[in-house]
Order: sequence, then structure tokens, then C-alpha cells
Amino acid sequence: MADIIDIDEKRPHKAGQAMCLDCRYEWTAVTPAGTFHMDCPKCQSKRGRWLIDADEREVDKFICTLMKENRALKQLVADLVLNAKERAEET
Repeated sequence: MADIIDIDEKRPHKAGQAMCLDCRYEWTAVTPAGTFHMDCPKCQSKRGRWLIDADEREVDKFICTLMKENRALKQLVADLVLNAKERAEET
């Protein structure tokens, strides 16, 4: 008999920085893809949200489009993304 594989372990997921809208606690969350509301691990409210709700490919594509249209705006967005990545690495 073959080993049984739990299908839930193979489903797409997302990992990233999240924050509670009630207590402002920040944490690294891992959830099934498509999850928008999370339970806060500190205060247990249902108001956890992604800090940045886009994957890196979307951000890169957005920055490339801005570079063609507006160099100053592109730099601002690049700085914001870099800041968010640095904050994520600190935790």
C-alpha cells in the first residue's frame, strides 16, 4: 500500500509580514493562498492583515512600469519596498 499524502500540505501558501489592526502587533505569517484576514497571535482578534499584499514579481513588474513613466515615483516605490524587506529581515 502506498503512503498517504496529506493534500493540505501541498496546497499553495503565502508567507510574509502581517500586522494586527487592533493591537498593532507585527509577525511573520504563513497562510493558505488567498487568506486576507488572520487571527492575531498576541490579542487573538480576527483583524490581522498583510502589510504588503503583493508578491515580489508583482512589485517588480509595477516598478518596471513606473520606471518607464516616472523616474522619481519609481525611486519612491523602490525605497518603500526595500524598507519593507529590511523590516521583514529584522524580525
